[in-house]
Amino acid sequence: MSRKLGGLSLALSMIDEKTKSIARRMFVTNAVDALLAVLGATIAQYIAGVRDVSIMISSALGISFVMGVFSGVIATLIVESAEQKAEIKHVEQVMATKLDSSVLYRGSLIASLYVALWSGLGMIVIPVIGISPLLLNMASIIKLIDEAVWMSICVIDLLLFGLGAWLGLLAKGRWYIWGLKFLAIGLIVTLIAVILTY
Repeated sequence: MSRKLGGLSLALSMIDEKTKSIARRMFVTNAVDALLAVLGATIAQYIAGVRDVSIMISSALGISFVMGVFSGVIATLIVESAEQKAEIKHVEQVMATKLDSSVLYRGSLIASLYVALWSGLGMIVIPVIGISPLLLNMASIIKLIDEAVWMSICVIDLLLFGLGAWLGLLAKGRWYIWGLKFLAIGLIVTLIAVILTY
């Protein structure tokens, strides 16, 4: 038992700074993708005259969960597994030995899963926070659908700003500039959704 735990601990150590960096990038990129998709869909539905909050919520959740599960987790896991296996093959060539049952191989699988889970998390959790005012409207806490929609737009824009600011802090740059860049993307998507819907 202790031997298995030791092997697992060693395999988990494969989640190094490089893997964590990839996971952070995937989390932010996919969160932004899903937020922008939900933002565009919500604005388009509202301008088109949709006032049924359940339709808006179903649309947003459908976007975030489908993107999160199939693109965020499954596709990322396949891609990362391929990259990890390529690295393992390179090590096998250098060492002239098979590593199929090694700790290095198990660790590469864990690293792939780690990246995929963070990737999917960004696409699923962050957009749900973005539409929280719509959920509160459904729960009759926010009374007017118009208020809920505009509050959702504001929350999504704030989340975009926050994600950009976080990247700015990681890059040790001016966090507010990074935040404003992401906020600008959200505002552009809002404008495009309005133009296309009209």
